[in-house]
Amino acid sequence: MNMQTKQKFQIVSPLVVAAIMLFAAIGSMPGQYYTALKIIVAAASVNSAIIAHRFKKKILIFPFIAITILFNPLKPLGFPRNLWIAVDIVCGVFFMLSIFMLKEPSQQKNKDEQMSKKKKFFTRPIFYIPAFFVIIILVFGGWQAWIAINGNEQLIGTQNKIPKTTGVIPPLEKGEADWPYWRGPNLDGKSNITGIVKDWSNGLKKLWEVNYLCQGKNNIAWSSVAVSGNRLVVPGRNDDSDLVFCLNSQNGDLIWHNSYKAKTGTSHGPGSRATAYIDEDRVYTFGRGGDIVCWSLADGKLLWKKNVEDAGGKEPQWGHSCSPLVYQDKVIVQGGGEALVIAYDKMNGDIIWKSMQGEAGYAAVTSMKIEDSNEILVFQGTGLSCLNPDDGTELWTTNWKTSYNVNATTPAFSDSIVFITSGYGTGCEALKVTQANAEVLWKNKAIASHHSDPIIIDGYVYCYSGQSNQNKGSFKCVELETGKEMWSTNAIGWGTALFVDEHLVCMDIEGNLFLVEPNPNEFKLITELENALRKVSNPAWTIPVIANGKLFMRYMQRLICYDIMSQ
Repeated sequence: MNMQTKQKFQIVSPLVVAAIMLFAAIGSMPGQYYTALKIIVAAASVNSAIIAHRFKKKILIFPFIAITILFNPLKPLGFPRNLWIAVDIVCGVFFMLSIFMLKEPSQQKNKDEQMSKKKKFFTRPIFYIPAFFVIIILVFGGWQAWIAINGNEQLIGTQNKIPKTTGVIPPLEKGEADWPYWRGPNLDGKSNITGIVKDWSNGLKKLWEVNYLCQGKNNIAWSSVAVSGNRLVVPGRNDDSDLVFCLNSQNGDLIWHNSYKAKTGTSHGPGSRATAYIDEDRVYTFGRGGDIVCWSLADGKLLWKKNVEDAGGKEPQWGHSCSPLVYQDKVIVQGGGEALVIAYDKMNGDIIWKSMQGEAGYAAVTSMKIEDSNEILVFQGTGLSCLNPDDGTELWTTNWKTSYNVNATTPAFSDSIVFITSGYGTGCEALKVTQANAEVLWKNKAIASHHSDPIIIDGYVYCYSGQSNQNKGSFKCVELETGKEMWSTNAIGWGTALFVDEHLVCMDIEGNLFLVEPNPNEFKLITELENALRKVSNPAWTIPVIANGKLFMRYMQRLICYDIMSQ
C-alpha cells in the first residue's frame, strides 16, 4: 500500500466507523440487522485502534473502542432500548471529538518539511465536510430515536372545553350493526353492515364532530370507540386523570362523562390505548396505568375500579394497551409481571384467577373456539399463549420473540389456524392449534406488522406491513395455509384496516381513506377520500370504526362521524 493510499485510508476508515455506528443509533432497524451492524462496528473499532497508532494522541480513541466493544451485546441481550441508544450516541460524540483532536502522522524525514505540513486534522475539507454531515446525522438520528421511544405528541387544531351533558339521559338502545368492543362483534375486524357508498369522489357527508376528548397540550389518548345503539364510549385524558365519555352516536351530544385520577407514563401520551368493552348495561375501560374500571352505561356511574399492579402486574414500557375481553362472568386483561393475565369478576372486580408471569404484550386478549371449546389467546411479550378462560390454566405457549417485546397485533384466526405478526422485521407465523399444542405451519417475513391488525378473508390474510412511524409501509395479501405472498402494494401508505360490505376500509397514518376490494390475484383500489381527518401532524394510529351506518374516526382530541350509507 503506497503512502497516498494509506493516508486516504486513515481518513476514511474512522468516518466509515462513525457513520455505521450513528446509523445504528437511529434504532429503526430490525433486531437481527442491528446485531449484525454492532458486530461490524466492533471489528471496525479494532481497525480504528490499529490506525490510531499512527496518530500522536492515539490514547484518546481507546475509551471509544472499549465502550463500543463492551456494550456491543446490550441490545441483543435485551437491555432497555433507552440505554443502548444513549450509549451509542455518547460513543458517537466521543468518537467524533477524538477524531477532531487527532493529528496527521508525518512520513517525511525532513523536520522542516514535516513542520510545514503539520495541520490540525479538522482543518482539511476532506475531513470537516463529511464530518459536518455525520454530526448532523448524529443529532437528527438521536432525536428521531428519542422521539420514537419517548415522543410526547402535542395536540394540534381546535380543542374545545368539555361541554355540559344533555338534560335528559336517553334510554339504552341496541343497533342493527353495533361495534361494542375491540375488533367488532365477532372479534375479527369485520362489520355486519351492507350497502355502503362505494364512490367517494364527492366525499362523505359529515354528521357531527367533537374536539374535547383530550385536554391540554400533551395529554394524548389513542383508544378507538365502542358503539352500542345510541351509546358511543371513548376514553380521553387531562393533566392528571383518565377521562371517559359517552356520546349519543346519532348526533354527538354528550350523554355523560366521568374520570379518575391516574398517574401514568408520558411516552406517546399518558392517555388510554385500550378500547372500551360494552357488555349489556355496563362498560369496561383499561387505562395506560393499569386501571380496570367498570361503569354504568346508562349514566356513567363508577361501579368498581381495580389496578393490575395491586395483583402483581407491571406496566410495559409504552403502557398497558390490552383492550379488555368480557367472557361470561369475567373481564380479562394482560397485567404483566407476577400476573401476566388476570380475570376479574365483571360484577364486582374481585379477582377470579391469575395466570402466568412475564412481560405483558400490547395486544388485546381474544377468544377462539378450539375443538368445540372456547379458549382465550394472549399475545404476550414473548409469545402466544392459549388459556382456559374458566380457571386460567395454560394449555400451551409458543415462543415469539420480538424486539422490545412489542407484540401488539391481535391474533387472527380461521377454523384451527391462528395467524400472528410483529414489527421490527420479526415477520409472521401461522399455527395449527389444538387443545394440546400449536404446530407451526409456516413462518416468514412476508408481513411484519408493527401494530396493524390482520384480517382473514376467504383463506387469505390482508394486512399492513412495516413500522408505524412513517407512511411508507406495504399493504399485502398472503395465503393463510402456505404463507405465499400473493401481492404487495405501497399505494395506500401504512395504517389500519377493517372489513365491511365485502370491502376493506383502510386509513393511512395521515388520515386518508381507501376502499379496497379484497382479491388474492391483484390489488384493487375502488375509491379514496383524502384528508378525511383534515389536519394531521402526528401519526393517526387509531383505527376507524363502522357501526350502524356510520363511520367514526378518532384522532387524539377529535372524533368525526361520517354517513357511510349515503352521500
